[in-house]
Amino acid sequence: MSITLFRYMLVTLFSLLTAAAVQAGEGRTRLDRYFSDFVTLQARFEQTLVDENGKALERSQGTVYLWRPGRFRWDYEAPYEQSIVADGKKVWIYDKDLAQVTVKPLEAALGNTPALLLDNRADIDKGFTVVEGGEAGSLVWLALKPKDQETHYATIRLGFDASALRVMELRDNFGQTTRIRFSKEQRNAKFKHSLFEFTPPPGVDVLDAAGDS
Repeated sequence: MSITLFRYMLVTLFSLLTAAAVQAGEGRTRLDRYFSDFVTLQARFEQTLVDENGKALERSQGTVYLWRPGRFRWDYEAPYEQSIVADGKKVWIYDKDLAQVTVKPLEAALGNTPALLLDNRADIDKGFTVVEGGEAGSLVWLALKPKDQETHYATIRLGFDASALRVMELRDNFGQTTRIRFSKEQRNAKFKHSLFEFTPPPGVDVLDAAGDS
């Protein structure tokens, strides 16, 4: 997944974590209920990029960890190894095959989007038009349409079962869709702070945009 697309996916996830409850249909009700009562989350994910005709272009999988506010870790295991770690101040993007680490300030990595995030004051309705999607494939769907015309995606669809977010779909402005399926989630597990700390391995190139020497 490109860093740009990953950034917008993170924006969406953290926007949901801080969303304010409103009167709405079943999709919004499930969204508010699901994201209202946890601080940490661990889950497996399977990610597929498909073109405008539904053909799969790329597949990957791994584990995601969230600890609000401001800490997360995405570990991609296959087909290549990559870790994206936020410690509350910086984001570390480590590509094992390239032996390269990119470091950015957290806010810069997430971008200047309508949903900023991480301060527990963000309101999803300020950044998105929320549209009920009804029930399909055993899931209740909700669509988020960004109000900012400068974004790189056209719409985000969220699929909930009775207890969890199971699918996130991000459709970009070129017709491609990134589909992420979540499973084996653990809510409010106890994490060690070290899980969200990153030390570059010896010998890797470090591209530091966070202002440190």
